[in-house]
Amino acid sequence: MSAELGVPSEGDALLEGESLIVRREAWEAVGDLCEGVLHGAEEDLCRRIERAGWTVVRRERTDRRTLRELVRDGAARAWLDRRWWDAPRTPRARGRGPLGALAGQIGYLLENTPPRRLPARGECDLVELVDDFPELSQTFIAEELRALRIAGRRPRVEATFRARRPSREAARDVRVDYLEDDGILRKLRALAWLGGRHPWRCARDLLERRRWTAEEEVPPLRRLAPPARRLARGGEPHLHAHFGTGAALSAMRLGRLLGIPHSVALNGFDIYQSPANLRDKLERAAFAVTPSEYSTDHVRALAPGADLHTLVVGVDPERLRRRRPHPGGRTVLAVGRLLEKKGFAHLIDAVALLEGEVERALIVGEGPLREALERRIRERGVAGTVELLGPREPAEVRELLEEADVVAVPCVVAADGDRDTMPVVAKEALAMEVPVVASDEVGLPELVRPEWGRLVPPADPPALAAAIAELLRLPVEQRAEMGRAGRKFVSERCNLLRETERLSALIDGRGAAPAEAEHERPVPTATRS
Repeated sequence: MSAELGVPSEGDALLEGESLIVRREAWEAVGDLCEGVLHGAEEDLCRRIERAGWTVVRRERTDRRTLRELVRDGAARAWLDRRWWDAPRTPRARGRGPLGALAGQIGYLLENTPPRRLPARGECDLVELVDDFPELSQTFIAEELRALRIAGRRPRVEATFRARRPSREAARDVRVDYLEDDGILRKLRALAWLGGRHPWRCARDLLERRRWTAEEEVPPLRRLAPPARRLARGGEPHLHAHFGTGAALSAMRLGRLLGIPHSVALNGFDIYQSPANLRDKLERAAFAVTPSEYSTDHVRALAPGADLHTLVVGVDPERLRRRRPHPGGRTVLAVGRLLEKKGFAHLIDAVALLEGEVERALIVGEGPLREALERRIRERGVAGTVELLGPREPAEVRELLEEADVVAVPCVVAADGDRDTMPVVAKEALAMEVPVVASDEVGLPELVRPEWGRLVPPADPPALAAAIAELLRLPVEQRAEMGRAGRKFVSERCNLLRETERLSALIDGRGAAPAEAEHERPVPTATRS
């Protein structure tokens, strides 16, 4: 396969054979090549670049492939079809008549990854299930895994897909198994094992699927069979799912198939925008956690029989620590996906109202509203002030927090009901001693107080502008004092290691200490074994 890539009117990147040259902007927008696969990573990158708005013109090879290449291409095609299930099927490579077609079909049954052993019994003691990993916009999952290891646990990850915009920093030292890597033959072998070992549980799963499909897509049992085989071999005693989406459904089903307890961590969109089978997922769980009292109250009404706990998505104040004095300038920073619920359109309007009082307004993130936000920036006449920086790695965000004078978190409830609960960036900003201006919405009033920030009505640019201007007009030392007060608060109330200790206690069945009592305990240190 070959392809030609580029932005319309200025495309100048090229894929020739198996050598890939891509425009730097495209590469940075979608991340690098997939890791851990043998073939097809170039085509996967091309598809991600297309999704980001570039044009890809493919040049098909004219020479015929060898039988070995056809088997390889078949394995790559199967992997791409699993990974890009919502796209047209990958075309077959040109073969040598019936024999070539047979070689491609054989390859389609095989794995597209190097051979990998099953987890050894006792190697890990916890499995976290996620839909995409390691996703750049969900680095808190990788941070939780790190904190769990500090707490003495040995977690591994079962992810449905590799992230399409991965974080290069995350998950380098954790075992990750991807369901997208499980080929047809592996699924059939694992399904035969599972059916032979637990026939009645498999029959029950088949019956229950009919009810669950009314609210969401339910993968067939053969797709769950390989992770079930890995769980049985590894002997992990607990499953913990992030988000009440497909990962929570898989955790519930796997737990019932193998007799393992599961838990669910809810976040935001899975509660308000697209809740699916939540009552079953939560009431059948050993426990469930949400990141704010605001979301806990809402979920309690949806699943009154669930064992619910508020568990803050914490930050590590030792990793988020200022290294330079406060800048004393007029820079406003916002971080998040470019979605309606983040309220960035209102931030742009607020900066326009400030008429030069803000030197720079930087928005970090990527998402479907980029074009609309760029147009709004031009229409409001703030193109020289507001800049959309695109996605950034966590280390780059920390550097930007060092340079910021105020962090804006102008969240709103989107038209479709989607909303945040308590954005992590607000806690990161306070840990870095930066005052926060936030909407008086969702769980933000639980975090932002007058001593270190301001709350304003959501979707109110004049109020947002007034609050930002008020903080920027303060003497730099007063802003620094506000930042230090905010850091003290999140170090005590939103501490990653402490909240992870509470999660670990719930997993062990010891019950989490009440949040207020837990805040009196000494914070675990990174030197713990």
